[in-house]
Amino acid sequence: MAISPVTGTERKLASVTAGRLVGLSWSPNGRWLAAAGTVADRGHGIYVIPSEGGAIRTLLRATPPEYYLAVAFSRDGRQLAAGVCTAAVRCNLTLAAVDPEIGAAGAPRSLTRQAVSEVTAIAWSRDGKSLIYASGSRLWRVPADANAAPTALDLAGIGARTPAVASGRDRLAFTLERTTMSIHPLDTTLASPPVLASSAWDFDVQFSPDGRRLAFASSRLGDGVQIWTARADGSGARQLVQGRGKWQGSPAWSPDGRQIAFDYRQDNGSWSLFVVDADGGAPRQLTMDAGDENVPTWSRDGQWVYYTSDQKVGRNVWRIPAQGGRPQQITS
Repeated sequence: MAISPVTGTERKLASVTAGRLVGLSWSPNGRWLAAAGTVADRGHGIYVIPSEGGAIRTLLRATPPEYYLAVAFSRDGRQLAAGVCTAAVRCNLTLAAVDPEIGAAGAPRSLTRQAVSEVTAIAWSRDGKSLIYASGSRLWRVPADANAAPTALDLAGIGARTPAVASGRDRLAFTLERTTMSIHPLDTTLASPPVLASSAWDFDVQFSPDGRRLAFASSRLGDGVQIWTARADGSGARQLVQGRGKWQGSPAWSPDGRQIAFDYRQDNGSWSLFVVDADGGAPRQLTMDAGDENVPTWSRDGQWVYYTSDQKVGRNVWRIPAQGGRPQQITS
């Protein structure tokens, strides 16, 4: 739909009966709208809609399992930035040249190689030399000529989304999402103060076997989720597994309290299980299968780690020797 900001009159530009279009971007001359999504049986791609109405055209077609999620015309209308992801939620920012009639003038080239979470919104800088995009819980900036790695716009803060740049001034607008998740003791009133709280998410908490320590997942660094430990009262919190930009979750203590197993999303988007000493150190990869392995738990004698695994035929329970070895399927 299009609406007049003066009269408030709405008019329909196009209908998609089997699919969805998101992330609209106007061409600078106002003749076209670009959008990411799916149209009928054409699959995922970037589509162009005439601003006066008419047939929807395919500009770029995604190669499965890829899909586009956000688009933004450059200020001169000669380039189109787009966020492209795979089904495993491994995403990057790409740039494609377009001709005056808004046709693709070559294959898109990648501006980032971060394998970040979904690129949900994109904006061009006023001088057209860089792009600002939202991914994960941050805003990022990358040069349009791809001669440098993206940098986080820390000034925007954690939870920043939907960037917009003014065309006449160097001004950036964005929304800021304030979502927190804290860890509380359970009592009958549910009114006790949290033992672990931050400006982000603290969750997946597990007591150590002796009850003196906690292991938990946290996004308090603002980039991905990491495994942390703390004393049982929440004090002394420290990052156990180093590294940012990845998702580490589901911590589980070994029965002797010396190790913690957790699941980890790798750069290719798949999930594997790792084990790390409870006092820190280099994690050891436990599972090597192509399927997604999640939510580890230890056998009582500490000899096995049980987990769920999706081997492309549905999820089942598996187990693997805690010191490594051949996994065994438990349920069918």
